[in-house]
Amino acid sequence: MLYRKLKSQEIDRLTRQGCSAESWETVLVHERFTPEQIHNVRFRGKVNLGIYTEELRLPDRGSHPAGLWNSTLKDCTIGDNALIFNVQNLYRYEISHHAVVDSVQTLAVTGETRFGNGTEIEVLNEGGGRELLIYDKLSAQIAYMLVHFRHHDTLMEKLQSLIRDYCKGKACTTGYVGPYAQVRNCQVLRNMEIGEGAEVQGALLLEDGSLAGCREDPVKIGSGVTAKHFIVQSGSHIQDGVLLDKCFV
Repeated sequence: MLYRKLKSQEIDRLTRQGCSAESWETVLVHERFTPEQIHNVRFRGKVNLGIYTEELRLPDRGSHPAGLWNSTLKDCTIGDNALIFNVQNLYRYEISHHAVVDSVQTLAVTGETRFGNGTEIEVLNEGGGRELLIYDKLSAQIAYMLVHFRHHDTLMEKLQSLIRDYCKGKACTTGYVGPYAQVRNCQVLRNMEIGEGAEVQGALLLEDGSLAGCREDPVKIGSGVTAKHFIVQSGSHIQDGVLLDKCFV
């Protein structure tokens, strides 16, 4: 997408609506951008904004106009008709079209991350020897071979080399929230990749992980969940104070 600089009258309008920026020169916008739906937002670093003209449906609030309210953004891209509302710290993220980030303390990437890809977990035997590298495309068949065919040295070396190369390719310094995903009433999400249509409601801490779902069969994360170094695939529901560490779901 091509972005342009803000016009002077747009900067004036945003300022009247309680917005501020370290430098308006680094806030770029869609060619058809209008500032009406952006209020009380602090912009830091490089920020790209889309257009916000639609109404979005929220589960407990009815409809709400797309746009940005009462938030602080640094080095982010906010897609068309997304909603950012009451977010204390949104740092180094791409928010896709029609995604919602509502009432979140922190959604941030703190450095280079692989979003849980390449995490080594122990299966079958907690004493070791059956370690498994997880990644967001892992299937039951591949996992079975990696765990049960350890004695096939050539096969193991080839599979693990392919997996490690894939995980290296996932390394990034920018997080991602997919189209139509909703992240609401959460505390801290750090170094997370959130797939299309995912629903995250009331999580306490999600760190170094991937929610690798799709809109037709989304991942759902519920109240009180704490998870680190993990990957969750399509259709999985994790709720009610669950604790996860080094897990593939």
